[in-house]
Amino acid sequence: MDEAQELARRGQNVADLAKCLRDGGFSLTYIPKLLRKLLIDESWRDFETQLGRRVQHDTFTSFIVTRPLAGLGSDVSTLTRLVATDKELAGMLRQATTDDRGPKSAKEKEQRDANPLCYNEIARGTRADYGVVVLKENEPEQYAAVIAGERSVHAALLATGRRKPYVSVRVDDPASAARTLRKKLTVEQRHELARLLVEEH
Repeated sequence: MDEAQELARRGQNVADLAKCLRDGGFSLTYIPKLLRKLLIDESWRDFETQLGRRVQHDTFTSFIVTRPLAGLGSDVSTLTRLVATDKELAGMLRQATTDDRGPKSAKEKEQRDANPLCYNEIARGTRADYGVVVLKENEPEQYAAVIAGERSVHAALLATGRRKPYVSVRVDDPASAARTLRKKLTVEQRHELARLLVEEH
C-alpha cells in the first residue's frame, strides 16, 4: 500500500468514527472498536479526508474537537462516557488525552515519573481508567487480570502497593466508625489506633 492509499485508509477510519458519533443510536455500539483502531495505529495524526484534503493533528484532543471531516466534532467527556465500560479502551483514551498536555517543566516530569498514579496536571489520577494505564505500563500480570475481569483495578493497585488501602468512616457516629474499623483492622492495629486517639498532642 503506497502513501496515498494509506492516508485514504486512515481518512476512512476517521470518517467512520465521526459518522457513528453523529448518527447515535445503534451506531454507538461500533464506537469502541473504531476508536481502538484509531488509537492503536494513530490514524488521527495524519490522514486524507474523503474530499481529498490532507489533515495533520499534533494532539488527540485537537483531533477530537475539530469538526468533520478533519476531526470528530466531539469532546473528550463524550468519548469517555461512551467507552466507560471498556476498561482497557478507557485507559487508552485517558492516556492519549493526558499525553497531549505533558509536564510543563523538567521538575514536573520528574514528579510524574516518580509517582505516575498520583501525578496529573488535570486530576490526581485515582480514577479506574488512569489506574489501568499505570498497571499496563508497570504491572503486566495485574493488568492482564483486570482486562480479563478477574479483579478490579482497585484490587490490582492494592496488590502491587501502588495504592494504599483506605476506608471511609462516619465521624458523626463513633459506634458506626468503630464497627467499620473493627472489620478492616487487626487487633494490633485497633490497639494502636486507640492509643493514638487518646494521646494528647
